[in-house]
Amino acid sequence: MRFDEAWAKIEEESFPFEIPDEAGDAQVLESDLIYIFEELCETYAPTVELTQEQKNVWDIAVDDASQHPHDLIFFVDSLEIADGFHEHVFEEELTKFRQDSRKLMNMWLQPETIKVVEK
Repeated sequence: MRFDEAWAKIEEESFPFEIPDEAGDAQVLESDLIYIFEELCETYAPTVELTQEQKNVWDIAVDDASQHPHDLIFFVDSLEIADGFHEHVFEEELTKFRQDSRKLMNMWLQPETIKVVEK
């Protein structure tokens, strides 16, 4: 379930609603949940901005790696190959991947977080 889907389910509830805690009943306000969801989204599913050219290369790599849908390294290799044919628009991300794989991994796991922007 994506964060926006989870939030839609929560919005179906009426606020505030009661959640029992060790001290008795604790009231949960909508503002508390919004804060928690925003923090979770920023940590685990941040919006990633790509140019249209980067998105096109991304889509080529996704298509090339479709035979191995659960293999991040295969996908990254496909992205590197596709990027080589398109002016290296992912060069910075691929270089960073070697030290910290989170950004590309999050994009790969949750492509709905990709937002196309102008250069």
